[in-house]
Amino acid sequence: MRLSFKSKLTLTLLLVVFIAGLALIYLVYFLAINNYLTQAERVMTAAGFFILLITSLAAGLIYWAVSRFLKPLLELQRLVKKVSQGNFKEKLEINSQDEIGQLGQALNELIDAIRLSRSETDRQLAEQNQELKLHRNNNNNHLNTLGLLQQLDDEKKAINSIASDLQKFKLAADNAFNHIVITDVDGRIIYANKSVERITGFQSEEIMGKKAGSQELWGGLMTNQFYEKFWQTIKDRQKVFTGEVINRRKNGEHYVAEVTVSPVLDHQGEVKYFLGIERDITKEKEVDQAKTEFLSLASHQLRTPLTTVSWDTEMLLKGDSGRLNGQQKEFLNEIYRSNRQMVELVNAFLNVSRLEMGTFLVNAKHHDLGDIASSVIQELGPELKKKKIKVIKEFDPAIPRLKLDENLTRIIFQNLLTNAIKYSPAGSDIRLTLTKQDDQVAIEVADQGMGIPLQQQNKVFTKLFRADNAIASDNQGSGLGLYIVKSILKKVGGSVSFQSPAGAGSTFIVRLPLSGMQPNSGTKVLIQ
Repeated sequence: MRLSFKSKLTLTLLLVVFIAGLALIYLVYFLAINNYLTQAERVMTAAGFFILLITSLAAGLIYWAVSRFLKPLLELQRLVKKVSQGNFKEKLEINSQDEIGQLGQALNELIDAIRLSRSETDRQLAEQNQELKLHRNNNNNHLNTLGLLQQLDDEKKAINSIASDLQKFKLAADNAFNHIVITDVDGRIIYANKSVERITGFQSEEIMGKKAGSQELWGGLMTNQFYEKFWQTIKDRQKVFTGEVINRRKNGEHYVAEVTVSPVLDHQGEVKYFLGIERDITKEKEVDQAKTEFLSLASHQLRTPLTTVSWDTEMLLKGDSGRLNGQQKEFLNEIYRSNRQMVELVNAFLNVSRLEMGTFLVNAKHHDLGDIASSVIQELGPELKKKKIKVIKEFDPAIPRLKLDENLTRIIFQNLLTNAIKYSPAGSDIRLTLTKQDDQVAIEVADQGMGIPLQQQNKVFTKLFRADNAIASDNQGSGLGLYIVKSILKKVGGSVSFQSPAGAGSTFIVRLPLSGMQPNSGTKVLIQ
């Protein structure tokens, strides 16, 4: 183990103290035994005492000299240690001009030089950091400026693109064939395209700021109930309204329009505007009316000879004109079946014409819905027996007697059940359910047949439509049955819908209000 200067000096001091202590002890001992010693022994003891005393004094002098020499060295060592740790604030106190003092003076000068150099270095580093910071800020500002310019350029391009697109849309809207208007939340017109003048006869400056479709302009001819439902749909329920209306041109001429009005909502879901599109369908309605009238006339003219053929064939089959052989009976039976199909088709055409012209009679009286359904099932017994199909009836006893037109109700059941029988596999079941649901009665006819292809389901209730799989299964059918059902229900205040998962059969749902069918004072009765 290597001792420091300070440790060595401490050991020297301990040695001096130890020797002085021995000398003191020796003196006390000498004085105590002096009377018992001979002259020679006294001389020897005194000599030992003086030797110890001289040794102690010599050690003390050595300690004094060494400590005087080592003290500045220790201070110098302490200061060097602090400087090595980065403390440049302290200096060495110099009280001599010898080599130690000169060394201390040199160390003090070195500390001053280091402190000045470090201060200068810190100053230069601070200046460089400031310059770097300014440079970085300038670069950032430059980059931010470039980014802002790029952003502004991109936004300008986007705005120009939007403006260009808006101009295209405006040109398209201005020159659209259909009548287009935009109104505020109260229905006041803020935009109208050129077709408004072509269809209604009113010029743009005459209608701006006025309520669209009001009596002052081209509307006001529908019932109050219609307009209440219209505003409830677009403003309260915020739904799209679609329907046919009768309007009036500026010259007083009436026309039929197909109207679609859509609410335009803001980000909070509040109505800001209404977009109205109106199509003049007067000519189309006139053509449809002419076709319907022709169909009605042709059906009437065809029905008489077909009925005659049916009667005559029945007479021949009964043998009223003599006995028939087997082949003759076979031919006549084929004639009779074909004639019946023609009669059913003509009757369907007659019903369609009467429905479209609105001339059919709705004579509503109180009837039991379940009794009418059971009667129709009984009539269809031969067809059910032929295909071994069972009808499962589930009638809710809570259903009261309803105001129904028995003839129309039978036609609804006949069409739904006939379709279910025709497209169900032999030996399957048909479920007929009657239930009371709040203020309605629901009629459900569910079969286990082939179902309706998904891509064709939107055409189910259209005139003359038959699905592809239905045509492949049975080429007989007019495609008018469901159209007739929907037309009847629309007239009497009911509705019809269906569900048909792919390959899992079909379920048709008819809903009638508990208040019953709405009457209609027509002159014609639909044919079963």
